[in-house]
Formats: sequence, structure tokens, C-alpha cells
Amino acid sequence: MRKEAAHNSPAIWVLWIVRIWFPEKSSKYYTLYKLYTFVYFFMYIIHVATMVVHVSTIYQDIGALSATFYVLSIKLIGVYKVIYILKGMIFSQELLNVLEEKIFLPKDKRQENLEKSLFYGWKIRASIIIIGVAITVLFLNVWPVIDGLSNKRLPFTSWYPFDYQEFPLFGVIFLFQAMGTIYAGCINVGTDTFASQIMANIQIQCYILSDTLKHLFEYSKINLQSKNVPRQVIYENMNKMLIECVQHHRAILRYSKDAEKLFNLGVVGLFAISCLVMCLNMLRMTWARASLTVRRDALRRRANILGASRGDRQTFASICYSIG
Repeated sequence: MRKEAAHNSPAIWVLWIVRIWFPEKSSKYYTLYKLYTFVYFFMYIIHVATMVVHVSTIYQDIGALSATFYVLSIKLIGVYKVIYILKGMIFSQELLNVLEEKIFLPKDKRQENLEKSLFYGWKIRASIIIIGVAITVLFLNVWPVIDGLSNKRLPFTSWYPFDYQEFPLFGVIFLFQAMGTIYAGCINVGTDTFASQIMANIQIQCYILSDTLKHLFEYSKINLQSKNVPRQVIYENMNKMLIECVQHHRAILRYSKDAEKLFNLGVVGLFAISCLVMCLNMLRMTWARASLTVRRDALRRRANILGASRGDRQTFASICYSIG
């Protein structure tokens, strides 16, 4: 796959929106990009910090804590991903630039078409994921407006050392949280689709190597550039082609190991945070079930106290059962 196509993928464009993907150091805009990246990241850190402080003030309320921490964990994942992507930026770009080496290039038009079709299929899948995240981010930022700005509700509950209920300060804080949500969405989906792009590169190279092995005799004959070639000479050239296939296979293994080095730390962090999120979701489900049980028992006691008739009790019981 060509370097230009790799650098113009949906994943790179999403990372470029929040300036996590830098241009080459030789570019005259490199310093400006770097400054924009760290200013935006600093703003995002402040946004996450306000949510962390809010969580520390409601830690005794398990229900509110689990609901808030679910959103906060997604924001914290974004911070974690930014750090390890920026740390491995040069290495990440090398994983795309190395595809220009001769050993990774297709051998003919058929393999070029195979490469394009596989990469196009990945672009469709990545675009669908990005569109889904974009819709989610849009909904999170728009629902307070639909609910009514007069209610003075922010997209996320956070703690601020001042009163933000008055305009225009409320609008500034609202925009600040909206930018933080967009940043978190771009970082999370951008890094995930970038990881899938690296895996798609490995898949494409495996398909190219497989195609070369399937047509080893044809490629060996073409390389001799002659029609009347003895079969023994073709077999000797096949041995050379087979050695090139082994070298290609080793290059794919080196590429996969390099990708593993880049994403290992990120995967460990995501696994830990995802486990915590699942535990909190189970806690919320248990909490909601217990709350419904209490409400149902209260309605039943009320029906008995009021001395309702048998038919009324059955009606009450059906209502309680539907609530539960």
C-alpha cells in the first residue's frame, strides 16, 4: 500500500482534526502544529480534572458515582491514548513510511488491485465506526439544547470554582465541554481505527505474499523476460523467487512485532479501564434492580394498608409486577 494512501486514511484524518498527527519535522508548520496540540491537550486535561473533582465530591453516592464515572472513564482513556500516541509518534509514522520499501510493493497490476480492494474495504469499516462516534458526540453536545437552555444544564456534570449559571459564562463553559467531548471522541476513535489500519496493512501484505506463492511459476517465468526459456532455468529462478518470499514473510513478522511494541502498553491500559467500566455498569444494574424492588414492596404495603378489595389488590400487584 502506498505511503500517500496510508497517510490519507480516515484514521489519520480524525487524528489530524485534533492535531495529534504531526507533519514531518521538515515542514514549516511543525512548530505551529505542536503548539496547537499541547494547548488543546491542556484544555482537555482541565476538562477532565473538573469531572474528577466532581466525582470526589459525590463518592458517597454509589449510584451517582457509577453513572458519572462511566463517562469519566472514557475521558481518562482519551488522556491515556494521547500520551502514548504522542510518545510513539515518530515510530507510528515509520510504520506507514516503511510500506514504500520494495519488498512490500505489489508485483503486478493484479496485486495492486488486490491491495486497493482490501484497503478500500478497511476504509469503509473505519468510516462506519467514525460516523457512529460522530453521531454520539453530536447527541451528547446537542441534547442539553434540546432539553432547553433555560434549564442551565451542561453536557456533563463537573465542578467549577465559580457560578457558571449566568450568561455569557454559561455559554463559554458549555462550549468548553463541547470541545472536550469532540476531543475525546476524535482521540478514542482515531487511535482505535489507526490500530486497525496497521493490522489491515499486515493483512494486505499476507494476501500479497499468498498471491505470489500461488503464482510462483508465472512470476518466475515473467522475470526472465523471454518466451523460449528452458524449464530448468525457470525452476532455478523459482528458487530465487521463493527466497524473496521468505524475506517478505520475515519483513511482515518484523512489521507485526513493531506494531505490537507500539500498542502493547495501550492495550493493557484499555483492558484495565474497560474492566472497571463493566464492573460499574453491573453495579448500576444491581442498584437499579434494588430500587425497583423497594418501590414494588412499598406499593404492595400501601395496598394492604388502604384495605383495598381483592380486585384492587390484583390490579396493584399487576402494576407492581410491571414496574419490577
